[in-house]
Amino acid sequence: AFNLGVFGYSIEQGYRQFLKEGPRFKPDVVTLYFGWNDHWLYEKTDHMRLATRMSPMAARVARAIQEKRLVGLLTQRARKEKPASSTTKKVFRVPPENYTQILSNFVQAIRNQGAQPLIITAARRQLTDSLVRSGHAEDPDVAEQAHDRYVELTRQVAESMQVPVLDLAREFAGPESDPYFSRDGIHFENQGLQVIAERLHTKLIELSNAPN
Repeated sequence: AFNLGVFGYSIEQGYRQFLKEGPRFKPDVVTLYFGWNDHWLYEKTDHMRLATRMSPMAARVARAIQEKRLVGLLTQRARKEKPASSTTKKVFRVPPENYTQILSNFVQAIRNQGAQPLIITAARRQLTDSLVRSGHAEDPDVAEQAHDRYVELTRQVAESMQVPVLDLAREFAGPESDPYFSRDGIHFENQGLQVIAERLHTKLIELSNAPN
């Protein structure tokens, strides 16, 4: 098993990571677990933040322009002149419509490599004010609503593209699963991780025994 997941990555970043690194592993099954970092708030979407791929010549030209003293001075002055009272409205790192499209593209990219995609929904418990302090959300209740929406979008893509699902959000919905979660309502304690490993193993056995 190979873990290509990166702490803090959104599906936008994960998809690009898979396109770059995934093929050399020749995977049989690829698990997709997204839907948290995607709806955290930031000044720009991840699509806007990611570097633009350039040809070597274009990159050299861009670098030369950036290094010019005049450009640096103008940029510095523009930042200083920006009104102190101005605020930037934060947005989801990956807006819902982008999330749906990228997840669909991700599934297709996995299939194009001859592998089986397996989608995992992100279970949660009650979220805390720590998300507000960290800037990830403006309100825990609103963040919960956003998360549930992304879980539902995940299910919709899985259904429309006929992708197997390990629906942890549904399986861990009852109070008997409370001990699985850490205090932030997002991450899992060791007990929860063990249960997830067992459920994932069972799901992989089901997939291996399913007729082609």
